[in-house]
Amino acid sequence: MKKFTHSDFQIQLGDSIAELEQASQIEVVVIIKQKSANYEDVPLGLGANLSLLTLGYLFFVDTSFDDYLVFFAILAAFGLGVLFGLLPVIQRLLAGKKRKQRNVEIMARALFQKGGLHHTSTKVGTLIYISLLEKMVYIVADRGAQMAIPEQEWQNITTNLQSIFNTKHPAESLLTELANCKDTFHRYIPALENNINELPDDLSIDL
Repeated sequence: MKKFTHSDFQIQLGDSIAELEQASQIEVVVIIKQKSANYEDVPLGLGANLSLLTLGYLFFVDTSFDDYLVFFAILAAFGLGVLFGLLPVIQRLLAGKKRKQRNVEIMARALFQKGGLHHTSTKVGTLIYISLLEKMVYIVADRGAQMAIPEQEWQNITTNLQSIFNTKHPAESLLTELANCKDTFHRYIPALENNINELPDDLSIDL
């Protein structure tokens, strides 16, 4: 996932957004975050469960152990569980789908508000938010863009963007899918003669 933060990719992403906005009035901002929430309970829970399993095994196995071995075995099991629980792939598996979806949506809407994407004159500010740990895409569009583009088209765009995580090269696939959005945006929100870019394409928002 380091490709998303590489300077060459960021330049290509900026060019892709510029092409979208040349073909349409829509104001697109793409924000990519490493994760949408902290999942501290995952490593702690995994460590606790692993230590409990270790205790159960040591208690029921037909072998006697010195007390200090039992203590250090349980402690080692807890530490091992915590270390594994810090891995993104483990957090992704254990956090739960609904919880991840909720966190991604909350983060996307918070970024949309704090970034002022709702302040464009024609209400067409659109945030494409990508959360890497959760491997999820969430789109927040202002009411002008929402009303101009049919719901089914928004669903198609979201589905296509979400599919980048099923490819070998998600960053390159993102650029491809953004290019594919150009015709849709142009069809429903065509560009004006004096198109003004009201939002910076490389908008950075910290929460």
